[in-house]
Amino acid sequence: MKGLGKPPTDAGDQAKQSVDTLTSEVNDQVQKIQSAVNDTSSVSGILNAVTVSSAALSSMSSDVQSTLTDLKQLQPGSELQTAFQQADSCKGLTSTG
Repeated sequence: MKGLGKPPTDAGDQAKQSVDTLTSEVNDQVQKIQSAVNDTSSVSGILNAVTVSSAALSSMSSDVQSTLTDLKQLQPGSELQTAFQQADSCKGLTSTG
């Protein structure tokens, strides 16, 4: 995600900050999953990995939804909102797409 750069809009800096924060949050959750999965030498380790992974995936889902909400609220009616609504890759993420 970091390789995308910021959108060339007035709200680009805010959008980039939101995406950078999301990237950091997702990376933190991935580390938690990897750590739990690496400690699966016993049944309790496997159960812990499932619990940790489930919680991490739930957290990532919430983080993505929160970021999408933040991005949608940047200057309503702006170039960013229009681009978000028109991008084929975003259609599955919107309630109207």
